[in-house]
Amino acid sequence: MEKYVKMMTNQLENKSNDWKEQRTVKESDMYRFLHSLKGTAGTIGLTAVQEQAEIKEASFDETGNTRLKESEWKPLLSDLQEALKEDNRDMKQPPQQNSGEVTNKIPEVEIETMPMVLMIHQDMAFVTTFKDDLERHGFQVMIAVTIEKGMELLDHLEPELLILDFTMLDKIELTAFTQLKDRTLRELIPLVAVSDNLNDDRRKTAYDLGVQDVMEKTMNLNVWRTYIQNRIEFRRVMQNRTTIDELTGAFNRNKMEHELSKLHEGLHQNQIERYTVSMLSLDHLHLINQEYGYMAGDDVLKGFVERFKQIKHKKDVIGRYRGEFAILFPDTTEKEAIDRIEHFRKTFCETNLPSEIAQIKPTFSAGVVEVNDVNEHQKRMVERAEQALNLARKRGGNITLKSADATSEAQMKDVVTLIIVDDDRVVREMLTHHFTRRKSISGRPIAVKSYTDGLSFVEGDWYEKGNQYVVLLDGIMPKMDGIEALQNVRNTYGEENIVISMLTGRKGEGEVARALTLGADDYMIKPFNVKEVAIRLDRLFERLNRI
Repeated sequence: MEKYVKMMTNQLENKSNDWKEQRTVKESDMYRFLHSLKGTAGTIGLTAVQEQAEIKEASFDETGNTRLKESEWKPLLSDLQEALKEDNRDMKQPPQQNSGEVTNKIPEVEIETMPMVLMIHQDMAFVTTFKDDLERHGFQVMIAVTIEKGMELLDHLEPELLILDFTMLDKIELTAFTQLKDRTLRELIPLVAVSDNLNDDRRKTAYDLGVQDVMEKTMNLNVWRTYIQNRIEFRRVMQNRTTIDELTGAFNRNKMEHELSKLHEGLHQNQIERYTVSMLSLDHLHLINQEYGYMAGDDVLKGFVERFKQIKHKKDVIGRYRGEFAILFPDTTEKEAIDRIEHFRKTFCETNLPSEIAQIKPTFSAGVVEVNDVNEHQKRMVERAEQALNLARKRGGNITLKSADATSEAQMKDVVTLIIVDDDRVVREMLTHHFTRRKSISGRPIAVKSYTDGLSFVEGDWYEKGNQYVVLLDGIMPKMDGIEALQNVRNTYGEENIVISMLTGRKGEGEVARALTLGADDYMIKPFNVKEVAIRLDRLFERLNRI
């Protein structure tokens, strides 16, 4: 940490020398400097500097054109340097004994068991407070600021509870809300509307529309957490009592895991010599949803299962799994399973869809793995099939690949590129140092790159089609700020294979909503703990990598 304190000391001295040469400082530049300093100081534990920067930041306008004379900016820098000395003295004091107070760290919960909450909400003051609290207690929270984005995340992320902004009930088209409600009912996902202005009429309106609960925003966060945990536990109990995916008629995930365990036990008892697992995904389903609507996408999903049931062998089993399809082939070699899948591919292309979408010619990608070793963990077998599926999609889709195909290529192409874009050298170097030593995100090896501003990032040669990227993008930077860089990346490269998390110091303001609307997947508020950033990225990448 001493290294970063020294860097900040040099940063303040360099800034003083730069400004002396300029003679005057533009107000907007002063705001950006203080805003960045506030977040950086908090991140490395310099509380006195953080407090001073926050107080002084409030005196300036982000877009102000006033020129500050040396007599105005010099005392300000002097106060910051004194605050830095104070922090330096405090850091040299021996650490106090732990008083027993529980620290507010993000727990390292296994992603598979972590409760997922989806919020479709536009009140960022509520959202940021709520999200921060839940994530510090072992939940994961994903946010959409539009119904359309919410529907997309609902399809892929398997949330266990959905929180909807009550004010959106007044704006949303009835058809769109009906689709949202039907989806939550099929998946047994509690749909909760929240408002800070409730009365009996508004409650009745929500219940008439099909919302399960209507809650006050202002409810105590401790009560909120208990309520959410209660609803999720009830959902899990109900899921364990059902076996069928209501939309498609395939088995649900709970039943598929049970069937997989039975097969593995049969292998252990020498009742079968092998079995094969296949993970399958409809190609470009999200484009079908966008072009023709979610009902069209549902028809394609139902047609997929119906056609497979018509041609499958008696003991073959199909089910929904992690937003995709899984097929279990008992006592079947990998080659035999691939032959059946290719036969299915030919017949599926001939599926008769409703007349309004008859022009769609759906295809699918598949990954397969044969299991003949009882010591292989069944969860790992599914992951290997998923790895082959992901490679099939990267190669353009409409093909079937074996796990062995993916394994050899994965050694070369499994690396995720982490890009850190921040004009603050301290933050940039801290994050780069931490992730270079950590070497992975969500179990995937990483290569770390960094850029000093948005312009150098968007003009850089970092992108290669088919590779995967995680971008930590600062909101306020010179030359090109984070929002403009975000728009540029999404317009140029789209959303596939690029996960973007904004770094912001603006808690509760419209900047977060704007970033999410323009394509950011998540955000983190400065100051942050670097280890917590890593945990959040693990969770975010694991979830979004399935889309």
